Amino acid sequence: MDIENFLLSQHVPSDASTESNNSSILETDSELLSTNSEPSSSNQLLTFLEPGPSQNNNIVITRCFPDFDLKTLLQTSVGGNSILKFYETNSFLNNNKRNQLTDIVIKHIYTHIVNHKIFYEDYNFIAAKIISLFPKESIGTYFTNPVTKRQSTSGRPIAARGKLVDKVRNLLYKYGERKRALPLDNDYRLTKRTKSPDTTEENQDVIWLKANRDPWDQVIIHWKSSFTIRKNAKYDNIHDFYFNWPILDDPRSDALILIDFDLRYPESGLYFYLNFNKFFEKLLHLKQPMTENITNTVHALQNLDDDKKIPGQITVMTQILPPKGRINKKIKFSTQEALDSIFVLVENTGDIESKIQDQILKAATNKLPVQPYLILQGTLLNCSSPLLVIDSVKYKFNSISKAFDTMFKAYHVLDASYPKASSHIHLIIQRCIYKIKTKFDNVMPHIADILDL
Repeated sequence: MDIENFLLSQHVPSDASTESNNSSILETDSELLSTNSEPSSSNQLLTFLEPGPSQNNNIVITRCFPDFDLKTLLQTSVGGNSILKFYETNSFLNNNKRNQLTDIVIKHIYTHIVNHKIFYEDYNFIAAKIISLFPKESIGTYFTNPVTKRQSTSGRPIAARGKLVDKVRNLLYKYGERKRALPLDNDYRLTKRTKSPDTTEENQDVIWLKANRDPWDQVIIHWKSSFTIRKNAKYDNIHDFYFNWPILDDPRSDALILIDFDLRYPESGLYFYLNFNKFFEKLLHLKQPMTENITNTVHALQNLDDDKKIPGQITVMTQILPPKGRINKKIKFSTQEALDSIFVLVENTGDIESKIQDQILKAATNKLPVQPYLILQGTLLNCSSPLLVIDSVKYKFNSISKAFDTMFKAYHVLDASYPKASSHIHLIIQRCIYKIKTKFDNVMPHIADILDL
């Protein structure tokens, strides 16, 4: 999609009465965009026309937004050529390259940002440039428009989000210009995200974490110091948690998840490594006899090292203990659906993004959220390169066991509900392996005997 069509598709008249007056403005914008459709110099200005504050809708005010050719900017910026080369080689950008790209773009227009109010169409304009140069990227990664309370399915307003928004906010926090981080008006008010007074912007640890990602040892210090804030806060969902703690977008932040878990449950940190294999053997003994298919899988696992056994062991658990829950009154969750909510397999790296979209589509079809899960490359008995997917972030691991351990711990750190299809498996792991009991545990009859193992 070219930039002009994208921006025009994002424009929605505020009400029917102003539609005719706004049409002339759209035509003017279209002409300006057509004029600037060719690569332009970095000091060129793009002019947007908006309805003025007067009651007369024919009055417009002009504001200027710095136009630039994104490819030229990257070719002349430190690290920019590596982004172009990475995309040319792989046909996608990983999270690290997306962060670098966002950093280069926002720093390029920083002077404008601190001197002028940045508008949603500005974010749309930048995002359109990114998609134009990198067409396989998702626009939502970089900017998603806010949702009004009236339009929201949850009945609550949702603030604008995306890497561009987060980067602007972080830079302005860093240089003391916090109030300009997002445009505010009567339709898109930013509401307090938590109920705890300690989560206000005045907390120095929170401010520092929103503005900095290095040095990493300082990140750890501020993260530990702000633990009580996260523990006491109330979040609507995982995305809400990540929105408030953007440092979690950093690919190193799986370490922060483990830190919070250890602070919550200081005795349970190593239990996955100590207890999982022992528990699995007890489960097999309890559930004899097994089907031929399960027996064959168990025998095949004996030839693998402990790390590579885990996906097969989780698979056997879901087969021995199939889900009892329902998608709706007529349809039950399948064993495969339970397994897919824990981990999925792909053949190679190029299949990862499509698999993520498949997970999102399946969840949306069943009107369910996408909770943390793993992506493994290869086959069930020969897989590697684990990725932990939480919200829109992918954490990379060298060890399958550490990836599973971090995923299970993330549910407790984020106060996230277990996937409905595999909630019984998660509860078994919570109680039998991590030795954690909570008042929210929903003990289903068909696993009651398992919880005593």
